[in-house]
Amino acid sequence: MVDVRPGPLLQAIGAFDYAASTKLANKLLKVHHPLGNVLVKLINCENLYSQLSFMKPKWFMRKDSMLNSMYTYLADDASKELNAIYPTLLSQEDRDTISTVLQGIIDLCTVRQGLISIYQRLAASQAMVLPALLKDLDHFTGLPLSPRLDFLGVSVEQELRVMTKLLQSHVAITDYAFQNACINVFNCRQTLTDWKHQCQAQVYPEKTPLNQETKDSSSWPFGLFASAESKATKLGEGWPPTIRWHEKYMNNLNAKMTLYFYDLLLAKERLLVDDDPQRSLWKGIGTDYFDRINTFRKRHGVHSIGLIYQVKSDKPFFPQGFVFDDAPYDPPQGIHSFPYIFSVPKQPPVEHMPNLISIIQGSHAKLNDFKAGPVHFFDKKIESMYYLMRVDEHVICVLIYQEKQMQKEPATLQFMSTLVQDLRGTAVIAELLRMD
Repeated sequence: MVDVRPGPLLQAIGAFDYAASTKLANKLLKVHHPLGNVLVKLINCENLYSQLSFMKPKWFMRKDSMLNSMYTYLADDASKELNAIYPTLLSQEDRDTISTVLQGIIDLCTVRQGLISIYQRLAASQAMVLPALLKDLDHFTGLPLSPRLDFLGVSVEQELRVMTKLLQSHVAITDYAFQNACINVFNCRQTLTDWKHQCQAQVYPEKTPLNQETKDSSSWPFGLFASAESKATKLGEGWPPTIRWHEKYMNNLNAKMTLYFYDLLLAKERLLVDDDPQRSLWKGIGTDYFDRINTFRKRHGVHSIGLIYQVKSDKPFFPQGFVFDDAPYDPPQGIHSFPYIFSVPKQPPVEHMPNLISIIQGSHAKLNDFKAGPVHFFDKKIESMYYLMRVDEHVICVLIYQEKQMQKEPATLQFMSTLVQDLRGTAVIAELLRMD
């Protein structure tokens, strides 16, 4: 009787331990060459996938096309072996095990090709495609991977959950849905943490030791908004580019959420912290947007910097970020349909609202062009210079100078462009193309 059970090997692949899985696959090749051969190809595909190699060009052929093809060939090989399982030297139990694994590999190839498409579309179009990406992710969550592929199936299902929660968090923050954003951000962080702990907890032969991470600290309950980056993750030790990118994306959303819901969160922080609640709120957040904005304002004599939320008919807006289900909705009208959700100084420049609304409505095309720079306008009558740039579907970043000349200021253009790009997550999304 030969042992063809690939459970330990699948555990190693799911834990990103490709050195151990390769050693185990070489042993399995001597026992059952057809299954071992399929698993060797699976290891190669999964290793390339976890390195985000499908996002990088190589010579005259794109690796994304190559890896898609590799998963297609792998699924074909698994199908051929599934239809040609020989009973020689194998018990019925072993044949059933091999059949289950091969069917799981076929399903995994489908999921991986779908995820490759999702990552690529996210890198190309960012927030505008989030609803479509969430729909695609939902389509893959129903496949029974974990019962067929042991911990490898669990690991893929965890990645699907993390990606779903990341995109749901992004949508909730963009829609100014405070309650949904809090729930999704917390669930995303918890799922990612659980996934990493599960990887570390796997026990199998030839296991490669992983560097342990240090815990982060935050004053916020459960570390909801604190950065997940530890010394280990910052150095990229132990974890593949996929997980490291998930953490970067999540940390970017944490910082954006803290700025968007700054007033709501600061009020809650004051209930918990007596000494400098503002500093406590931003503690552990990767990017302190408040400090960056406030520093630039003081250094350059800016009258006001803030974020205006443009209310649209298809998305209800609630200043408190949530509402009870049975509460009636009275849509904001006129000037109230362009509320400030963040402002430095705290009091929004209401005297400038007519000008701001006029600029927003008159510069619709440029503001909606995410490749364009800031819109600027000088009002000679009141000697005020305005800079505006859209962050996302609803939010517009606004900067106002008073008693300034009408020429554009390069420092202001650079500051606003960088701030908006960071809030959009442009740099984080772009890292999909650079993660190694």
